[in-house]
Amino acid sequence: RVCSRQQMERQLRQRSLENYLAEITYVNVNRCGHLQEKELQISVLHLIGEYMKKVIIEVKNVSVKYITGDLRNIGLKEYIMKKLAGKYQVQSFMAVNGVSFVLEQGDMLGIIGANGAGKSTLLKVITQIMQPSAGYVRVNGRIAALLELASGFDGDLNLKENAYLRGAMLGYTREFMNIKYPEILAFSELKDFEQRPFKQLSSGMKSRIAFSIASMIEPEILILDEVLSVGDGAFREKSEAKMR
Repeated sequence: RVCSRQQMERQLRQRSLENYLAEITYVNVNRCGHLQEKELQISVLHLIGEYMKKVIIEVKNVSVKYITGDLRNIGLKEYIMKKLAGKYQVQSFMAVNGVSFVLEQGDMLGIIGANGAGKSTLLKVITQIMQPSAGYVRVNGRIAALLELASGFDGDLNLKENAYLRGAMLGYTREFMNIKYPEILAFSELKDFEQRPFKQLSSGMKSRIAFSIASMIEPEILILDEVLSVGDGAFREKSEAKMR
């Protein structure tokens, strides 16, 4: 029985929006005697519009399947040898299997699991680096993602040049980065290393500058994959406070 906005919103959280809209349009309006059919449809459409404004990430039944032992993995020579010997086999395993969740504005989500559980794979699907084998992801907002410590940086460029390079990759102009760069440098506390090549920085320093760039350019969605685990405790607390 779907007679109130609260009940309809609960249903929306549990199903894909299109399927629910299709079902609610054909609901037996006699179950809700105080609502006429047209009023019901208007109410549902209004609710969906409000709901979509709040939803930042919608992940629905996402699965990722990896294939091992195929031609791309083993190469042509080994493929032919195994094929002739009758030993050629292709195996598959599910890195992510049927994951669903919805995040609204202001939500924070932590994904916890053992090594190989598919955490990084799921984040790559959300950031659209990978396509899921099944299901879908909808993202409503600008993403800044730190999935690997050195991703998006050039080891031969210095810290300042890499900050501008990373900003350009995220779609920001030089004028914008000229304004933000002093804040990035101050937050990372790496002013003394500004002219040092990126490849000479420690893992903790790389973590500092990567997080500083991602957070100071004010993304609508910030995705982190263990990049703060290599930093010192004081900077980790500072970063956690920044995310709040």
